[in-house]
Amino acid sequence: MKRKNVISSSPLVEITLLHRAMRLELESLCELARGLEGAGAGAPALPELRARFRNFDLVFASHSAAEDDVVFPRLASAANRDVAAAAAAEHVDEAQLVDGAAAALDRAAREGVDAETVSAVQSLKEKLTEHMAREEEEIFPLLADVPDGELRRMVGLVLGPRPGPKSKSRTGPAASSEIPKPSCGDESRPGRG
Repeated sequence: MKRKNVISSSPLVEITLLHRAMRLELESLCELARGLEGAGAGAPALPELRARFRNFDLVFASHSAAEDDVVFPRLASAANRDVAAAAAAEHVDEAQLVDGAAAALDRAAREGVDAETVSAVQSLKEKLTEHMAREEEEIFPLLADVPDGELRRMVGLVLGPRPGPKSKSRTGPAASSEIPKPSCGDESRPGRG
């Protein structure tokens, strides 16, 4: 089944929308980093770059852990263990790139933004963009035969709780000023979990 058909007729569309938001934020982070190249540690926009990157890291870590815990095991049982294992292994490599970019941004806070800082953020953007496209092109079509109810449950677990369409009040994590701790993933990694 073609990607467009899977996306337009499946609950998986919600994950593709999150992927799109992540790609846009990565591009924006790259643009900000490029604009700061050569700026000293006291550059006014550097704290914004670092804060936005930390927020991205939280979303990425939670999303990847949920895919590892929910989507890839289902893929392995339904279609293809090799594809699921490869995608999960990519998450480990990508987490290392996130850690490298975070370290480069921490160094930039002390020494200023240099080409190495920009390269770390750019490399992360390129790798994650490729990975998300591969998930959408290769993995989602393999899940096409999973019943919609199960896909909705999986998507809900990947995206996390949110108010339903008839909900009038905002309660729970979305209404809280505190960012909830992700419930899955490698909690031993600094900045994760």
